Amino acid sequence: MTVADLDRPALPYGQGQARNSGWSGSDTSRKRAERRDRDGSTKTLQSTLLALVADSGPYGLTVAEARDLMPEHHHGSISGALSNLHKAARIARLAVERDGCQTYVLPDMTNGREQVAHGRKATQ
Repeated sequence: MTVADLDRPALPYGQGQARNSGWSGSDTSRKRAERRDRDGSTKTLQSTLLALVADSGPYGLTVAEARDLMPEHHHGSISGALSNLHKAARIARLAVERDGCQTYVLPDMTNGREQVAHGRKATQ
């Protein structure tokens, strides 16, 4: 990962010029994601979360902790941004959970702990 990569939002969905941050499937979610990707809100939120994860060091950051630090943001927005940063390999998700939430650290702060790959779990 280069410094230039850190300056761009993680938009892991779509292709080419149509890359985006993704949405849950509803029209409302899609429109919100498209607006946030276009107006820079996606980049701003991801940059803030990346800084918070970095500041947390090897202890890491959970979505609940991020929500407490950023009450103006919806849980889903924070969770989605962390997921996109994880998918783009800018942060790592540890197998260990804290207070029922997954823990994110910078990739060089895993300290040999088990990591979880990005992706949905199979359903029964």
